[in-house]
Amino acid sequence: GVEADAEQCAAASPETTGLTRTAIETAIDRGLESIPAEDRALGQIEQLLRLLRRGVGFHHAGLLPPCKELVEGLFSQGLLYVVCATDTLSVGMNMPARTVVLSSISRPVAGLLTPNDFRQLTGRAGRRGIDERGAVVILPDPFHDFERGYAAITGPLEPIRSAFRLRYSTLLSMY
Repeated sequence: GVEADAEQCAAASPETTGLTRTAIETAIDRGLESIPAEDRALGQIEQLLRLLRRGVGFHHAGLLPPCKELVEGLFSQGLLYVVCATDTLSVGMNMPARTVVLSSISRPVAGLLTPNDFRQLTGRAGRRGIDERGAVVILPDPFHDFERGYAAITGPLEPIRSAFRLRYSTLLSMY
């Protein structure tokens, strides 16, 4: 889905030019050095490179790691106007965006987002030190009443519980 969304965004975006285009091309050359030449001809990589040249990227779990790093690097340098991503981009990364758009308030399988999920996904809105505040856009979801769904996902945060348990078996395995 994020690849299709990126295609739609790129259709409305002009080609990048000048220093921006040069910086993107340089990053592409460096970012793909570790990928064998025959793999660079994969459809997904060709699609990504075409979109990056328009200032649009996509990021999801099925993307090759060097391609993810390329998108992350271009995004953090401010060379991409739009990045369509799953929550893989929001986890543990300090790359705030001016605006975050959620295509749905539900997860693909497990119902509504939790307040913690919502905070994690939307916490990237507003670039620290640049924007006074950020914006979050939530697209309509035909499966949930917006008011009730929004109240649920913006409710109190749930406590974070670590699933890690240090046991004798853990120590033995490490040994």
